[in-house]
Amino acid sequence: MSIALPISDGTRCPCCGHRVAPDRILVNLDTNTITFGRRRAALRPAEAEMLSVIVGGYPGTVPLAHIYTALWGGYDQPLYAEKAVHVHVTRIRHALKTVGLALHNVRGRGYRISPEVSHDPA
Repeated sequence: MSIALPISDGTRCPCCGHRVAPDRILVNLDTNTITFGRRRAALRPAEAEMLSVIVGGYPGTVPLAHIYTALWGGYDQPLYAEKAVHVHVTRIRHALKTVGLALHNVRGRGYRISPEVSHDPA
């Protein structure tokens, strides 16, 4: 389960103490967390690795082939790779929602991350 936690002072990375801009997306592979603004969510190791690839391509779209390479080291991915990516995407989307981000599938191209847009009337 992913839980969003506030950063202690609201302006510093909870792991290294460096200042974090309020709109900066930070994926920490040592703690398997994502931080956006003042919120943080936990990830599983493979999800953190996958998300780091997607965040690295921000604001663009990251091709699925790049994700496969990051997770399995090349184009010889296991037979379950496609299903595994779908499971990771579902879990990542849940974690991202808790920090105010969204993961989008760009059909035929890959995945991209963006700030979540509220559709509530103002």
